[in-house]
Amino acid sequence: MLPAIDKQLLFDHFADKTTPLQKRQIEEWLGSEANREQFYAWLSEWEQHNASYLPALEEPLQRFVDHMNRVPSGLADVDADKLRPLEVVTQRRGVRSPWGWLAAASVLVGGLFLGWQYQETILYKTYQTVYGETKPVLLSDGSRVFLQANSLLRVPRFGFSERSREVWLKGEAGFVVTHTDNNLKFQVKTDKSFDVVVHGTEFTVNTRSYRANVMLRKGKVQVNCNLGKTQNQIFLKPGDLVSLEQPNRPQIQHQIKPQVYEQWKERRFVFDNMSLQAFGQLLTENYGLSVTISDSAIAQRTLVGSFRADNVDELLELVAEIFDLKVTRDGNTVRLSEVD
Repeated sequence: MLPAIDKQLLFDHFADKTTPLQKRQIEEWLGSEANREQFYAWLSEWEQHNASYLPALEEPLQRFVDHMNRVPSGLADVDADKLRPLEVVTQRRGVRSPWGWLAAASVLVGGLFLGWQYQETILYKTYQTVYGETKPVLLSDGSRVFLQANSLLRVPRFGFSERSREVWLKGEAGFVVTHTDNNLKFQVKTDKSFDVVVHGTEFTVNTRSYRANVMLRKGKVQVNCNLGKTQNQIFLKPGDLVSLEQPNRPQIQHQIKPQVYEQWKERRFVFDNMSLQAFGQLLTENYGLSVTISDSAIAQRTLVGSFRADNVDELLELVAEIFDLKVTRDGNTVRLSEVD
């Protein structure tokens, strides 16, 4: 039988001494908000007594004493009896050495600093994809996320609270959000000037430098974007797309083609009048390539159509064939130019 959740068990957990069954029990125990408050209180107490950084004061202190006791060369002819060495009194008349207090204070400050520095790692779990990789993520409430290449999703490590469901996205992802009995809103926060509030729906969020948008497939979403010093609320209907490359000037399109913005799920690329310049930015964001185009006329050519490619080299070959271009690749550097 597993023991009850108490301070000692959590202290063992913080020290990575618990079994997988005990860790699972702690995760279930953290489902209560009151238990989470107790968890963080005991975590703070544990950090204060188990700091990872313990300052080594004795050695530098002794070097300082030796330095101060060393007779300067210009005073070599001075009567040595008149020079009194610097002494460090460790105990005198029952008074604790100030160096002991300094060491204790340093340990405490170090523990608090480490707790603050790593609080994000403790409280949140991060899912991340590298260039060219996609990843499905199942959230604690049953919602599903399909993370695009070179993207990052941060979620609460111990599940959502009873008051909010918030995740943080950098990059691009598709969401299928589950409905809750208490109609708890689901919010996607971004590092751009907009957030997305949803109510049980399917949608895609893109925060790329070349394309920032929200596309709604099913349900209802509310996009909060900053317009100067005020916040604007935009409500989308299924089939709507709001472009937020310029947050101060959001643009809404209706009856768009969802497959254009979800092509990466099946390694299919659907282009709807995308310029080659924007295509180069897509390759940079998704595959880490540095793309240069020989002249501006080529950069303004537009891609239209649907293509399947298992990797970036196949995609480059397709585009080169369509426009009769030459692709020169050296590592992560790609150049598009006219055929000689």
